Amino acid sequence: MDKHRRWVVLAFLGLGLLAAWVLGEAFKSLFYYSRQYGFRDYVLLTESFTLANLLGLIVAVLLALRFWYNEEVNKAAHEVVDEMYRVTWPTGKDTQTSTIVVIVTTVIFSFFLWFFDQLWSWATTFIYRI
Repeated sequence: MDKHRRWVVLAFLGLGLLAAWVLGEAFKSLFYYSRQYGFRDYVLLTESFTLANLLGLIVAVLLALRFWYNEEVNKAAHEVVDEMYRVTWPTGKDTQTSTIVVIVTTVIFSFFLWFFDQLWSWATTFIYRI
């Protein structure tokens, strides 16, 4: 179970960074809407790193550590990575063929929808003129 540990660590880091950004934006919004009550978002290092970003980062690190040390979550993450290695991924040629089929099918159905839309438009115009 530990042979793909680096992917689990990278996933936790990536999700932690995403959570830090989202939480930072949420705290910025909270500071913005609570400024009338005297709460301010202080600039710490630069304009792009403020108190809201620091709070988001702290909460994200705490959440990531909480999930990392949760045995069930950690085990599930390892199982997901192990399962991803068992997946038979399509070749580039298969992907290209499937993409062409989807594009052609979309064009054909778009034509049929356009045709029936024109037919319905003509029929309703004819009925309204009567």
